[in-house]
Amino acid sequence: MKILLIDSDTLFLNSMQNFISTQLGHNTRSCHDIESGIELIKAFSPDLIITELIMPGLDGFDLIEHLQQPSCEGDAALIALCHECDDELQIRALEKGAAEVLSKPLPLELLAVKIKQALEKVVASRELAALNSAFELELQKRLKDLRAELSDTNKDNLGEPGLGGIGVFSQSMRQITQLCLRIHKDRDLPVLITGETGTGKELLARLIHNGEAGSKEPFITLNCSAIPVTLFESELFGYERGAFTGSNREGKIGKLEMANGGTLFLDEIGDLPLDLQPKLLRVIQEREMFRVAGTRSISLNIRFLFATHKDLQKEVEARRFREDLFYRITTVFIKIPPLRERKEEIIPLAQLFLKQIAAKKHLPMKFLKSETARLLTDNPWLGNVRELLSAMERAYLITDETEISPDYFPFLLPNAPLNLSEGHRRQFFLEFPPDSCSLAYLEHNIVAKALILNKNNKTQTAKYLGISLNRLKRLLARS
Repeated sequence: MKILLIDSDTLFLNSMQNFISTQLGHNTRSCHDIESGIELIKAFSPDLIITELIMPGLDGFDLIEHLQQPSCEGDAALIALCHECDDELQIRALEKGAAEVLSKPLPLELLAVKIKQALEKVVASRELAALNSAFELELQKRLKDLRAELSDTNKDNLGEPGLGGIGVFSQSMRQITQLCLRIHKDRDLPVLITGETGTGKELLARLIHNGEAGSKEPFITLNCSAIPVTLFESELFGYERGAFTGSNREGKIGKLEMANGGTLFLDEIGDLPLDLQPKLLRVIQEREMFRVAGTRSISLNIRFLFATHKDLQKEVEARRFREDLFYRITTVFIKIPPLRERKEEIIPLAQLFLKQIAAKKHLPMKFLKSETARLLTDNPWLGNVRELLSAMERAYLITDETEISPDYFPFLLPNAPLNLSEGHRRQFFLEFPPDSCSLAYLEHNIVAKALILNKNNKTQTAKYLGISLNRLKRLLARS
């Protein structure tokens, strides 16, 4: 490799050049002052510069500053040499950008080791730069393709049911959506959809209901974690008039009857009260029901879909969920991987959300800068797709620019949590579901956001939330 030597001591310079050229086999050039060295840098393009630090006129510090100028081409490393170099000078040189600061005279064996180490770092730095450049080119190409695809307003109508509103950008999700479309054709199969909060379990349930062509039949949802235990039976089965004190005078139909002919989606089925589980099992098997206080059997033609973020197998083992119901509702089992395990979807989904927001608000399209795309790809997204959507909505609304820069995602920037004001550190953005909301859901989201704020440091997160580390671990295990 090419090494430039600069030293005012001719004897030392010649000795060093001879050793590096003949013993180490490197291509060398040499000079006695920094001005000549700067000219040689332009012509020689060295990989490493070894220079005397303190010299008459321009010195080694001036050379370091020159190398850092945008107009100076190349990425040469620099080793500084000095007589009686004190700690202050060494620290100053290293802070400015020198790779090493060595005292003269120095053993040639030590010089050989330091040259080898410096050149290895140069090679590694160049390889990393090449990888980053390739990644940047691929990212730019992908963003360009996304712009072309998403800017075409004649593409899919995003408001249509079924696949129109679902972004499918990975092989794993492609396989899952194909399975959903096959399931759509058989209404008798109960389906359990599992996955972390925010992964899109209800979207898949709607896809199973709608298929590719859409459906005019009812799609009724009930969040099992959001209904008080005392009201759950009447909410699900309905009741006859006079069934209990305070009941509707005319009685009330429940979710089962409302879904008749269509689909009933029971979200967070793991929170279904234990005493109601055998009643639901009977309904699934017999396809009939009775209202509360009712004597007339009501026939049902319902597709049953279920979802949960819990591990139902563990719930069965803990006797919080009936084993017979578990096996009945898992005739078809779909597990959605978290967003962090399908990183290739993050940027296409983010850009799809920006398109949907623009279409909904009748505003111009906005796009992600490449550095923003990289920032989003590296984020763990513990809140999954729902958190990504929330971030895109916030970024779209607070920027007037066509391209969205990383500045609009301060909560994702490196070291950002440490630099935010106390007011901003406490500013959480929580999404409340339109129909109902459980404390467990909010608790999960608060923990997820706090983890992001504290860069996944569990000890710091527990301290931030004012809880013990053991309690935080229990919350994470429950999620």
